[in-house]
Amino acid sequence: MVLTWVSHCLLWVHGSLFVIAYNVRALTNRGAILHDVTIPALGFQLVAQPGQRAVGALTPTTPGTYEFYCSVPGHREAGMIGRLVVTP
Repeated sequence: MVLTWVSHCLLWVHGSLFVIAYNVRALTNRGAILHDVTIPALGFQLVAQPGQRAVGALTPTTPGTYEFYCSVPGHREAGMIGRLVVTP
């Protein structure tokens, strides 16, 4: 299973993602400005330029709930946040 985030300007299509220790690896940016997905607790960041798709690799193996957000200044505060829930 591969999970994909889709970003429109200041809106996440997926607010909560639930995974079973699989790969999370794509961010499609359909907006007009840079966006990223940052998961600090997992040391993960994926950056996508406007109109581009970025591919990375993340295989979370420890069950838990991890906050993710766009780290572009002002985007997190505007609501570009969510939760990644990893289950065994």
